[in-house]
Parts: sequence; C-alpha cells; structure tokens
Amino acid sequence: MKKRYILFIYLLSSACICFSQNESDTRTNSNFFSEMSNNSLSTFANYDKKIKGSPYIQKHYSPIKISGFSNNDLSAKYNAHQDFFKIIKNGTVKHFTTNNSQTITFTSNNKSYKSFLFEDKKTFFVLNYEDSNFIVLTKETISLTDAIKPQTGYDSYTPAKFHRKKDRYYMKMKNEDVIKIDRSKKRFLKNFKDKKKLVKKYIKANKLNHKNEKDLIGILKYYYTI
Repeated sequence: MKKRYILFIYLLSSACICFSQNESDTRTNSNFFSEMSNNSLSTFANYDKKIKGSPYIQKHYSPIKISGFSNNDLSAKYNAHQDFFKIIKNGTVKHFTTNNSQTITFTSNNKSYKSFLFEDKKTFFVLNYEDSNFIVLTKETISLTDAIKPQTGYDSYTPAKFHRKKDRYYMKMKNEDVIKIDRSKKRFLKNFKDKKKLVKKYIKANKLNHKNEKDLIGILKYYYTI
C-alpha cells in the first residue's frame, strides 16, 4: 500500500503541467483542454479496488466552468484525497492541479474552488465569500485509512477505507496569508490585533459564533468598518 502511494505521488508530481495564469486572456476550450495534463487515469488515481469509499467529493461528473476560458461541455469531480480535479470532455479525461490559478465553478450549485498558498503549499479551497478586504474559504479533505490484516485466526480483515474529514474554515485577510480559523474564540480574536476588544464586544452583543460561516463573514465585515 505504502509503495503504491509513494509511486503515485512521484508520478503525479512529474506529470503535472500548468497553463498560462493570465485569467484575462480568454481562450477556447480546445486550447485549454489540449494544454492540460493528458496522462492516463492510472497515473493520477491508481487506487486499489478493494478500498472502500471514494476519494471524490462529487459522486458523479458535474458540469463546470473555468475562469478565463470559454467553457463548453466540461464536467469534473474533485479528488479531495490527492487534491486535483478530474475533468472530462467528450470522453477524454485530463487533470487540473493546484499549479493552476483559475477558478473552477460547478454550474449546478455555483460551488467554486480555487488554489491558494497555505503553509508553503498550494491547495484547493472552496470559495465561500470574497470581497476586496477578505476571503472566507472551506477546506475539504478525504483521508485514507490503511487496511488491517488479521493477526490471528480469530481476527477478520478490515479493508482500507476513504474517510471524509470534517470541513474546516479558513480566511485570507487583505494583504495577508491564508490562515485556519481557530476553534478557540480567544485565539481567533488575536487576528484582529489592536481592534480585538471591539470585535469581541461586537460578537458578544450580536451573539455570534465565529465557527459559523454566516457569522464569520459578518464579523469580518464589521472589522473592516472600524
């Protein structure tokens, strides 16, 4: 299992290519699709068929649009275990990695993903809210637990399994790095520095919970008014 995983990482890193990051340069889908990685599915997702569950957030391919391109007939699903999108067009599959700066939006529910740098590594986040001052993000993660082999004749085999972890909120304030929203209110308030007392008072007066997306957005909007 570990050897296959290491091989997968090596192949993934060597196979990834990125296209132009100039989103204002709108190109056709044919150009965009030809520039994406065209490696086989086994290169990117060579999972043991005995593994239970799925590494993908979406159960099926769903229609998408990609910022900066004229998008037609593209469908995708997000692999939250290895952090890449599998994109399909007319039966041909290619891969969209964190090296790309474009935004992917699922048109059925308007759910958007974009890659950001976090702790020296680029990773995809869900874009929950964005304005000129701050961005609120969600990180989706699926982990893989190893199979457990029987140690005695009385034990049974437990197959490896994909498990979706609890989503976590992140934020990116103006001219600052992406940070994880701390569950502790005391530590969360430290992000507001000399205005933390005012923010604390605002949270208390309005009975807000910074771990709630709507409340978090409201807190950040208030911060940029004081």
